[in-house]
Amino acid sequence: MTTQPRYERNLPALLEDLYLGPSSDYRDELLAVARRTRQRPAWSFPERWLPVDLATRLNFAPRYPVRAIAVTLVVLALIAATLIAYVGTHQTRVPTPFGPARNGAFLYAVDGDIYSADGTAGTTTALTTGSGIDRKPTVSPDGTHFAFLRGKNPTSDAFDLVIAKIDGTEARVVSTATVSDGDPFRWSPDGAFILLTNVSGDLIRYDAAGAAPTVIAHQTLAHGFQPPMGKLVLYEPMSNVGHSLGLMNADGSNARLIYTIPAGQTKDGCDYATVAWSPDGARIAFPRAPVGSLDQCRIFVMNADGSGAHQLTTNPGVWFETDLRWSPDSSQIAFDRWEGAGARIQPIGLVSAAGGWAQSLGPTPVSDGAAFEWAPDGKTIVSVPGTALAWPPNNAMLTAHPTIIDVATGQAHEAAWAVNSWPSYQRLAP
Repeated sequence: MTTQPRYERNLPALLEDLYLGPSSDYRDELLAVARRTRQRPAWSFPERWLPVDLATRLNFAPRYPVRAIAVTLVVLALIAATLIAYVGTHQTRVPTPFGPARNGAFLYAVDGDIYSADGTAGTTTALTTGSGIDRKPTVSPDGTHFAFLRGKNPTSDAFDLVIAKIDGTEARVVSTATVSDGDPFRWSPDGAFILLTNVSGDLIRYDAAGAAPTVIAHQTLAHGFQPPMGKLVLYEPMSNVGHSLGLMNADGSNARLIYTIPAGQTKDGCDYATVAWSPDGARIAFPRAPVGSLDQCRIFVMNADGSGAHQLTTNPGVWFETDLRWSPDSSQIAFDRWEGAGARIQPIGLVSAAGGWAQSLGPTPVSDGAAFEWAPDGKTIVSVPGTALAWPPNNAMLTAHPTIIDVATGQAHEAAWAVNSWPSYQRLAP
């Protein structure tokens, strides 16, 4: 029987043979290089400067608290959602500057103070009080502010132009010179400024934020901003031969005429007594005497560029129509009207924007006619007797209760509050 060879018995002899074996030819050169090469400097070893346990410790990936992070993210998401919901329900949403909107507060002046009426609840709130004479509140298109006139003397036609927040706070005078009760003014669509024509015919820009007023045109009456962007202003030059309407930029530049009533066809007290853009910006309505019939004053409508002017109402006879107001949806026009040579006052007229027969709306107002405004939703008209608007008053301030007219049915009722200034509705976002 044979056995496996045991190599460990021969291992010493093998090692001796290897030791005594031949050397490589380049051994001497390697030794020479090794003798010439310096060792690695001591300062390059981390152990020289750091504790040995830090220098030699293995670096493991950190363990993150995944569950705690997930819970934190969920909590933060819930907080963000709550904040968004809170802001969404508490921030002030503003309506578009033109077209139908939701009815807000009804602002009016009486006995030298300005009030806000809630048409639904029937309650009133004083917005301005004090010794001054405050009147003619006019709400900005975005519903956040209102402008009004403030005087010191109840018989003087000298006022400051004041702007306040819709709740009556932060009232500040923006005019550097007094203005008249009859000076017309217009809010810009964004509520940033007001254009006012003073008794001298200067068209002045009053900045709502308080910047110094600037005169942008002379002998110019502004009739409003073109919807929906409001970049163009419809104006009437006060020095032209004949009566004209034109367009210009909001800073007074690039003024050009678009429509003229020739000399010989004009009628004092009628031509452009009220001029208004349709809320969709497509048309312009204005009163003028029909050609060859200077004994009348009728509502006309034309395109935004001045073309296509035509008489709107077709009722036969002699009529004096003025004080027009477009419905918020641009579908109808309401206006004051008197009939016949004796100028007999008639109920407010209402006609389709497409033209045709004008129907009567609501009760017959006083002989001076009515000062009225459409509610922002277009369902009612608020009418105030014209006698309550005169300034300065003959004796004491005249007051009257507004009449609320349902446009669809013609039914009317009297409001609980009394006024002696032009009414103005606040527009709210739907």
